[in-house]
Amino acid sequence: MARLQLEQLSPLIAELYASIATPAALPLALHQLERLLDVDLIHLMINSNDQRHTLLNVYTNGAFLPAAESYEQHYSGIDPRKALLRQKPVGEAYCCAEYFDDAFVSRSALYQEWLIPYGGRYVGGGCVMRNQQQNAHLAFHHFLGRKPFDQDKMAVIKLLLPHVVQMLQLREQTQALRERAAIGLHALEHLQYGVAGLGEEGELRYANRQAEALLPQLADDVRPGGLLRDGRLYRLLQQCRLLGHAVSYRQPQANGALHCLLLPVSRHVMWLPETDWGSYHTRYLLILNNTRQHRVAPASQLRELFGLSPAEARLAHALGSGQTVEHYAAANCVSVNTVRTQLRQVLQKTGESRQPDLIRMLMLIPPL
Repeated sequence: MARLQLEQLSPLIAELYASIATPAALPLALHQLERLLDVDLIHLMINSNDQRHTLLNVYTNGAFLPAAESYEQHYSGIDPRKALLRQKPVGEAYCCAEYFDDAFVSRSALYQEWLIPYGGRYVGGGCVMRNQQQNAHLAFHHFLGRKPFDQDKMAVIKLLLPHVVQMLQLREQTQALRERAAIGLHALEHLQYGVAGLGEEGELRYANRQAEALLPQLADDVRPGGLLRDGRLYRLLQQCRLLGHAVSYRQPQANGALHCLLLPVSRHVMWLPETDWGSYHTRYLLILNNTRQHRVAPASQLRELFGLSPAEARLAHALGSGQTVEHYAAANCVSVNTVRTQLRQVLQKTGESRQPDLIRMLMLIPPL
């Protein structure tokens, strides 16, 4: 293959990786690769390991599509190339002409009844995915009348296959993240309380429907793009950044209060790698609630939100659930003075000044 063509390969490899973000672009990238390599067809297939489900099937040449159905229904099960691929490592290229000579082809039902009648003849490629759930193969075709793949073309295929392996691995990981994100967003849209994502300086990155309805009630703190620098919520964000745990306050309203809870994202979205934290846009979650909860957040959540000790978190949960200091002390075989000392620590860490304010705040924290 000429040097100029090899140089043209780099942008097409980039297009393959770009298709991770835009899956619909993958057929076009493979079609461009087909033209550059001067092959008649590129076929990418991903199957479940039990062969019962085809998860992805891309043909760059529509003329070969009529053959696809009969292959899946019958000839896939007698394809000798599959047994060969199972013996080869993922990403290793092969050329069928090196394994199946003319004598073998003349006796093979796959070749004589299916591949050659549909115009096919020579194939180069390899396995590009193999795991517990699925396997994938990438095949480059020369149709009947053309010669087998030469060394130069096989060298390019060998160069391409590791990139396709990596692309499919990233595609699978990205798809899993997309699914998790879609489920999370769907759940957020149906919460009874508002959830907004904020950037490092209070930029509004996301708001669910309930947050969009509640944010206008904080006109002194919020502008369309995020938090006002001279507002109370922005000062709360700075306090949250300094302390490293959740902080909250209540905005009085005619029919009660709007409770605002601000917490760092990294402490709660545990699947976000801390090593990549600098690249994330959303640094804080703002949770808005104007309804009294019937269930108090569990002690483990309160401990995480406010940096409470286990004993302080248990006390806060008990008080929010309706217990008195005296009842809690008796039930846990500790002195009332010890409980009052723990209560002072809870008040300090949550930013509340009185026990009734603490209980009201606890009743407004959505259990997560």
